[in-house]
Amino acid sequence: MWKISKSCLKGRHRRCKDEVNCACSHHRQIENDFFGMSAVPKLYETEAVPLEDKIIHRRYRIQNIGFYWLIAEIGHQCDDEPCQHESKEDNLAFGYANLNNDDFAEWGYISITELLENGAVLDRDWKPCTFKEAKERITAETVFRDCI
Repeated sequence: MWKISKSCLKGRHRRCKDEVNCACSHHRQIENDFFGMSAVPKLYETEAVPLEDKIIHRRYRIQNIGFYWLIAEIGHQCDDEPCQHESKEDNLAFGYANLNNDDFAEWGYISITELLENGAVLDRDWKPCTFKEAKERITAETVFRDCI
């Protein structure tokens, strides 16, 4: 599981000794470029797009308890060296949170740092799609998992 290294939590990217396993925004951007993951729009860039049509670029989840977060926008993706953005607000995202209950799932803002600190994992197999398609995909996964 990927975690943010202690040096990166303090904004010391040059001194981060765990660049391979670090999940801070700076190292994640390098990793995203390497793995070809799509860039996520900045906060408010897709504000005019209806929720059903928003592109979901990433999914974080805690699979064993059925929690997932679908990310449509992110506050900051660090591509300057050294990264000058240290606060959790710099890693704020807008998306859809479902804590294993469709009736209480909602759109809102979440800290990616806090997700990772609490055991959520980035789904590296996730392919960007509309929110509507994402919900259909997740429903199909759940039905398939329940049948096994």
